[in-house]
Amino acid sequence: MLGAREHYGPMIMAEKAGWLKLFMTDLWTPWLQPLRNHVGNSNYRRAAGRFTSGMPSKKVRSFPGLGLRYRWQLKRACSRSEAYEIYEQVGSRFAKAASRYISDSHDVFLGFNSASLEALREGNRIGVRTVLDQIDPAGVEFDLVAEEEKRFPKLNRGSLPRPNRYFARISEEWQEASTVIVNSQWSKSALVRQGVPESKLAVVPLAFDPGAGGRIRRAWTGELKVLWLGTLCLRKGLPYAIQAAEKLIGSPVRFTFAGPCDVREDGLSLPSNCKYIGAIPPVDAPRLYDEHDIFIFPTISDGFGLTQLEALSFGLPVITTPCCGEAVEHKKSGFLIPASDAQALAEGIQRFVDDPELLPTMSWEAILRSRAFRSDRLWPVYGKALWPAS
Repeated sequence: MLGAREHYGPMIMAEKAGWLKLFMTDLWTPWLQPLRNHVGNSNYRRAAGRFTSGMPSKKVRSFPGLGLRYRWQLKRACSRSEAYEIYEQVGSRFAKAASRYISDSHDVFLGFNSASLEALREGNRIGVRTVLDQIDPAGVEFDLVAEEEKRFPKLNRGSLPRPNRYFARISEEWQEASTVIVNSQWSKSALVRQGVPESKLAVVPLAFDPGAGGRIRRAWTGELKVLWLGTLCLRKGLPYAIQAAEKLIGSPVRFTFAGPCDVREDGLSLPSNCKYIGAIPPVDAPRLYDEHDIFIFPTISDGFGLTQLEALSFGLPVITTPCCGEAVEHKKSGFLIPASDAQALAEGIQRFVDDPELLPTMSWEAILRSRAFRSDRLWPVYGKALWPAS
């Protein structure tokens, strides 16, 4: 795994089950942990996040030179086209480095898309079962975002030529893998459209172990506080969230937008009932969840959307679309609305304004719903995808 996807969830589950023999990644920072909560520098805190106590470091092989160079290259990339070239090139280097550690003492190799092709081939060569985790809907998602870029030129940072070499690499990974894991029915349908046999696909939702931070919201007073936490981008439905906020001017609603900005800032105009606080380190997310009442996730396309589970676990009802993981139970722990529909989003928020008692009712259901995704409940599903005979 390049990066720390899913907060290392699959590897932690495998370790708890006694299945993990070796974990390969780019950065692993146990030596930063003693100062993790005492340094304000956001880069330091992000680097410190490249560790979990759920895995013994003796089972980890890291390639820090590759990882640091990867971050350096991405920061210097002059365009998104160049970034995709970096994903492809570094993914190949990482997979080649990882393949050196695969042996016939392993039963299963699990890799993540764009950084696994050479390792999948090595696993197949020596008879190891190969599994790929495809984190997003790939080309289908890219094409949907391209349509949004045409629809909102003022926010578009520049249309990106379709990175066909990158998608060709992912397609080769699908062909090499014995099983392709996706995290939602939305992703499954997208991969079937891209030629992956349905029989090869396994839907495994993201696992999430809630902490002790969840609390049932009381009926709101004063203002209803709405949170967006995640990258401000067209893919996640940012224009529709802004339009919904505009429709709710005059209602007792306040919006907070938090996350890195991936649209043209000179084209970003937030209405008076909104504030943007910029990107925040993951360790600061619990405070934001605790300070708000409901969470909005009007995504156009997501492989799952882990922030849904985080918000639910903190007792925030979620308003989202069907174009992501099936986390929200409609009219129970939140609302499902059509993608690209600002009016439906505004109406969903307004329902909490019109009925203050709806918030505590859904807040309780949100906490209950988040528990359905605990790792101990999802490991049997994940384990079966890794090894069907288990």
